[in-house]
Amino acid sequence: MKKFALGAATAALAITGLTVPTASAVDGPDRIVGGTTATSNPGTVALFVNGAYNCTATLLDSNSVLTAKHCIGNGSASALSFRVGSLSKGSGGTIHKASKVTWHSADLAVATLATPATGAPTVRLATARPAANETNKIFGWGGTTCAEFPPSPATLKTANVRVQSLTSDNYGGIAFKSTGINGTAWKGDSGGPQFNAAGQQVGVASTADCYSVQNYTSVPDYRSWITTQAAG
Repeated sequence: MKKFALGAATAALAITGLTVPTASAVDGPDRIVGGTTATSNPGTVALFVNGAYNCTATLLDSNSVLTAKHCIGNGSASALSFRVGSLSKGSGGTIHKASKVTWHSADLAVATLATPATGAPTVRLATARPAANETNKIFGWGGTTCAEFPPSPATLKTANVRVQSLTSDNYGGIAFKSTGINGTAWKGDSGGPQFNAAGQQVGVASTADCYSVQNYTSVPDYRSWITTQAAG
């Protein structure tokens, strides 16, 4: 089954994974196909590379953002900016530049904000992997059709998914596979969250096939690294 990294196709990405899709590329989830429009923001952040929308992310605290490694291009913090605290990727909330970015061998990266994001919702990180057949929620500004260069919605979308089994992410890290219930992740949803029933973030969007399957890097397995980077 072909899967694509979920970063937006408009960005020039140097890291293997979310480059512009080709016949042999490994791509990841950049959008939500189907699903519904979100009515509240659970801590989701829009990520821009050189001013162009590229991926979804989450706010860990007022100074730190969690996303997928394949979303950050060549790793230069100066190229990254984030819209925090808005349902729209193009307006509202506040814009923050990155001052530092660190990444893991798995498909994870933590960016430090140059200015604190105050008053915006933050996420809580899960300590345990989701169970098989568990129903979770995904969020993102990723594409709304399965086209190679899909349209990206202005307003945050969400969908329900069902957890299946452990798998690998875009870089071979520990991830879990889920299948869509009323929607699936696609290009632009990369780096975005999957939440369990308790509202805790259990995954970071890494790859998808657009039609049924998405793979999210497991937050519980890398929670210690994430929190250490955020604290630093």
